[in-house]
Amino acid sequence: MFANMSEHHVLRGSSIDVARESVLSFSEAARYVGKLKGTKAIAFQTLFRWATKGCSRVVLETICVGGHRCTSKEALQRFFDAVTRARASAPAHAAEDGKVEMALPELGDVDGVLRRAGIVGAGGDAP
Repeated sequence: MFANMSEHHVLRGSSIDVARESVLSFSEAARYVGKLKGTKAIAFQTLFRWATKGCSRVVLETICVGGHRCTSKEALQRFFDAVTRARASAPAHAAEDGKVEMALPELGDVDGVLRRAGIVGAGGDAP
């Protein structure tokens, strides 16, 4: 599974210090993140996506231990902090497919707004 990771991600470097950080396998990390959220474990694939494609242009740090991809509690904290900063500084939310989604104000009665603007008639049809 991990053999398909691009060289770009493997050579990116990791600042995980196994002597000082709490290293977790991806299955342990999935349960840990689930506990943080107050839910069941997140999907293993989510961690793999965070480690390869990233989220909000931030990639989760990983380390290879005995042929298995691992991360750490501290790396997860750095990842969450960086994603939070990236999203807070972005003027609009970028969707996964690269499109920009603008936050729209709550309009309430959309039909009423369109009628008052003369865009649709009383029956919902164009005037």
